Amino acid sequence: MKKILPALAGLLAMAFAQPAISQTATPCDVKGIRTIPGVAKLGGAYNPEYPTRRNTFNWFYGEQNSGRWWNLNCQSQPNATAIWLPWEQSDNPLMTHILGKRDLPGDGWELIKRNLGYLDSGAPAANLVNPYVVLYNKHSGMLRVFVATGMRVQDYQFVEIKLLFNTNGAQKKAGTLNRLEGIGVPLDRTVPGPNSGEFAAVTRFLNQDTKWFMADFPMEYDPCACQFDSKLKIEVNLISQANIQITGVTTGTLLTNNASTGATSTSSDFDGAINLFKKVNGVLSASQKTYNTIGSYSTNVRNSLTALGARSSVQDANDKKTAFTQFANSLASNSFLKGGLNAVPYIGAAVSIMDSFFGGGKDGGSQAVSLQPMSIEMTTKMTGTLSATALYEAITFNNPGTRIITTPEEYPYYNEALGVLSVLRTPVVEVKSTGYQDADGRNRRLYQYRVPNPIQYVINPASGLEVQDFQVALLQGGRNYPAILPGAATAWYYEGMSGTTHVMRTDYRDANCLSNDILELDVSGDNLQDPATSEFRPTITNSPNVLYPTYLKFMLNLRRLNATTTSQNVLLVLKFPVIMQEVTVFDELISRPCGILPQVDVANIQSFCTSATYTSAVSLRSSSAAQGAGASAVAAIAAVAAIQVYPNPANDAATINFSMATTGQVSAYLTDVVGRRALTIMRNEFVAVGEQRKTFSTTALVPGLYQCVIEAPGGYRFISQISVER
Repeated sequence: MKKILPALAGLLAMAFAQPAISQTATPCDVKGIRTIPGVAKLGGAYNPEYPTRRNTFNWFYGEQNSGRWWNLNCQSQPNATAIWLPWEQSDNPLMTHILGKRDLPGDGWELIKRNLGYLDSGAPAANLVNPYVVLYNKHSGMLRVFVATGMRVQDYQFVEIKLLFNTNGAQKKAGTLNRLEGIGVPLDRTVPGPNSGEFAAVTRFLNQDTKWFMADFPMEYDPCACQFDSKLKIEVNLISQANIQITGVTTGTLLTNNASTGATSTSSDFDGAINLFKKVNGVLSASQKTYNTIGSYSTNVRNSLTALGARSSVQDANDKKTAFTQFANSLASNSFLKGGLNAVPYIGAAVSIMDSFFGGGKDGGSQAVSLQPMSIEMTTKMTGTLSATALYEAITFNNPGTRIITTPEEYPYYNEALGVLSVLRTPVVEVKSTGYQDADGRNRRLYQYRVPNPIQYVINPASGLEVQDFQVALLQGGRNYPAILPGAATAWYYEGMSGTTHVMRTDYRDANCLSNDILELDVSGDNLQDPATSEFRPTITNSPNVLYPTYLKFMLNLRRLNATTTSQNVLLVLKFPVIMQEVTVFDELISRPCGILPQVDVANIQSFCTSATYTSAVSLRSSSAAQGAGASAVAAIAAVAAIQVYPNPANDAATINFSMATTGQVSAYLTDVVGRRALTIMRNEFVAVGEQRKTFSTTALVPGLYQCVIEAPGGYRFISQISVER
């Protein structure tokens, strides 16, 4: 036997090595990957990038009971050989909204990752505790997570399904999670640091064998994500106490759990939606809901509009209810939006109560298009606490679309960039104000707005969608109704429903000719006041008191490239913040023809992807974590004092030996010469202080040279070599 103790200098050099980044940053290539099972030449699964990871698993039609069961090999459920598909689990109250509504490839669904205890070949795989399936809809940009109860655990009532970037090793992040706050985040506003993208869905925990629970996460398209190694992590945590208050467009909802009695209470509003929170340093903040059905959503909207009419304009509320009813009915049609946005006169009023909306894109075939599930984000705020959590399951995978193939276990079956749309740079809105006195001697102020430059947006080519219509409105927050000057270019509409602030918006305009008009808002000194100055103040970059935020609201009608006579268009509604610039005079208007606004060109994307703004924002380490070589060496030695792999060369088995100075989760694995994971030795195992030893079999490995990798707490990565012989 020969022990290998690498030199510390070489060890540290490899520990802090960053993954290779493409020298020519370009938009993410469309690889043509399909995960629908079947023969590739007949339109089935196809993966030209990594042929050995072509999907063989049929997620929408099981192997047993007329397609209603998946085969199961789970060590925590040794007597269970099959599990109901989530869409067939009729005895599960958490799945009632999707019963019979399978996530079909024809509606845009693809497979990201799964573990039901079987390999691609169909052979049993060991160590499955809690079954899971992760799907993605390329038309809506929605990531869907199904996790089943494998290991039964007492004294937990709720489950938190958390999505975040994996911070192990030298991975970076991306703009992939920018969408989850309900309001879109332009890529140049991506927040740096490891805690800037952590989102959680909360649902009930059914402590019954093989019962599914689920969460939906809307993804943002990042055309730069493919230039480096980025990984996502799904953590499933059990919760013994929750106290969450939900307010906003819908009536307030309270989710509570009494820890002393074990009693729980939730409203039907909570049970009828998947509730998403943004978490920063463990604190819940504003987010949105994803409604499971258009029916449950429209009921809440109508109830809210009735309440709105009671305290303000009854006619306005009734008009919105009528518009929304027409809108909901049109969603059931196979011809949804095929005639264009202008052919739907009620759509502007219907979407005015949404911060963002994802709908359509389904294919009805010979049947009527199903309205379930609908994915809707709304003007919702959530606050509260989650406590006494316990890690139940952890799922990691490469951020789909990355060009860097790391390990087979973390390579997603659908390795195309996620999301539908992104805005590269924050739009600029110019504002000019003029004060005057009206005929009654009241002080008034006229605000004029202009969007001088085209919006820099890009559609994910892997989404299978193209723009048919793109309309934009300007939104201005405030306290109550302003006086409004007449005229088409000065028309503003009441939009807010929160009860504490109001939002005014212009009518919708074609995005390509948005700069043709100057929009005007005329207010008196008694309305929309800044308490400090008794004057209305819009959000301007050089104004210290930012009281009334301004946004651009997008309404896009997207056409499927492979559309059939029975497939719908996609409606995408998003709201993005803007940069307000105060000017004294507008430049001369240059009229642009209306029509489809072109996407940003490749050269502009390349320039953005290599900019300091973007590259610094996608760093997982905060600037304070950047240390000198000496400090890094001390930290590395503190994490892992030494690593040994023996015997080397190995025949049938080998042992990895290392010493820990701190406790924490450790992963260890072998990779082949091209960096693909060949064997997992440890996966996020909790390790105590002191010497650690792990023996593993090498009989399944092809003879050759391998890298032994240890991922230790603090993001440190240690590598040694081992040779396998026969």
